[in-house]
Amino acid sequence: MTNQPNASKRPLRIGLLVDSLTQPRWVSKIINDIQASDFAEICIVVKNEATSGPPLGRFQSYWKNRNYLLYALYERVDSRVSLAEDNAFEDVDIQKLLDDVPVLGVMPVMKKFSDWFPDDAVEKIRSYDLDVVISHGFRILRGKALRIAKHGVWSYHHGDNLVNRGGPPGFWEVMEGSPISGAVLQVLSEDLDNGEVINRSWSRTVDRFSVKGSRNNLYWRSSSFVMRKLKELYEQGRVSS
Repeated sequence: MTNQPNASKRPLRIGLLVDSLTQPRWVSKIINDIQASDFAEICIVVKNEATSGPPLGRFQSYWKNRNYLLYALYERVDSRVSLAEDNAFEDVDIQKLLDDVPVLGVMPVMKKFSDWFPDDAVEKIRSYDLDVVISHGFRILRGKALRIAKHGVWSYHHGDNLVNRGGPPGFWEVMEGSPISGAVLQVLSEDLDNGEVINRSWSRTVDRFSVKGSRNNLYWRSSSFVMRKLKELYEQGRVSS
C-alpha cells in the first residue's frame, strides 16, 4: 500500500537558493513539483545579489577563457544536435511558480571561490524554520550558510563523484566512451564535494558522440531526486544515504 501524507503533519518547509529568477527548465520542473505536492512547500527564495562587474569585451573574454576555447568550439558545434526530448536547459521564468513566496536578496561575503552569508541574513533565513534548503545558486557555500535548515542544504552534482569530480557535466563520459553517466544529490558540508550523498543514480549515456544529448538525458533523469528524498523525509523523518 502506498503511504499517504498525514493530514495532521505540516508540509516540509523548503528554501531555495538561486542566482536568478530565470532558471533552466529542469530546475523549473523541480520547483513546480514541490509546489504541486501535498508534503512540501517553498517558503522563501534566497537570491544572490552579488554582481560580477562590467561585462568583458570580446578580446578580454577570449583571453580570460583561452584555456577553454577548444571546448567552447566543440560546444558550438554540438549545440546543433537535435534533442530527443525537451531541452532541460531552456530558460524559464520561475516567478509565476513562486507568486506568494518572499524573495530575500543576500549579498554574500565573497572570498576566492567561496561564499559566506552575513549573520543578519542567516538569522532572517532561520526565522522561516526551514526543513531543507535546495541550492541552485551561489558559489561554494561556507560557514553558517550550510546550517540554515534542519536537514541541511541539498545540492546536485552531475557526475559520478566516485569516479570523476571534474566538469563539465557529462563531458568526460562521452569523451571516454563510458556507457553510463552518474549524478548525485548531496547534503553540502565544509568538505568540498564530499558531503553526505543521499541519492545516487546512473543513466545510460544516450549519445556516444554528443555531450548535449547525453547531458540533457542525465539532467532530466536526475531531476526526480529531490522529490523522492523530500517524500522520504516527510514520511520517515529522515533520509537514507
